[in-house]
Amino acid sequence: MSGNRFNFYALKQAARLGMIAFSLLALLAACGKGSSTTPPVAGATATATSSGNIGGGPSTPVPVPTPTGPTATVSMITPGGYTFSFNPVTLNISVGTTVIWTNRTTTPHTITSDTGMFNSGLNDPIEAGFTFTYKFTKPGTYKYHCALHPTMTATIIVT
Repeated sequence: MSGNRFNFYALKQAARLGMIAFSLLALLAACGKGSSTTPPVAGATATATSSGNIGGGPSTPVPVPTPTGPTATVSMITPGGYTFSFNPVTLNISVGTTVIWTNRTTTPHTITSDTGMFNSGLNDPIEAGFTFTYKFTKPGTYKYHCALHPTMTATIIVT
């Protein structure tokens, strides 16, 4: 009789291991899905430059092409810790300047032109510590916002 118990126990353990293995495989398969199909916007380059270990795993630097010509920076911040904003709110630059936005908050954001000229992408927002760049090649006034936080607005004036 004890032989039947052992077989039943071994079968039960094998079934548990099989379920665990199946669950892990399903989880791994799901991790590869969900890539963004948003087409890139002409002149825009999203960059993946992590400045910290955001996800808890080992941090691996990603090479980013260095912008050619002059650059200017804009930060996404939480002044006072309660609201989000772009800093500076108004930026004056020359034609040919590449603007580099850096997310300095713990919340994802987008860089979305009010006219659709540039867009970092709603399906793949800029995570904490990451950047988005865009080179302005024509003079004008360019208003933009964060699609996830509509009160985040700013303007770039290109001369």
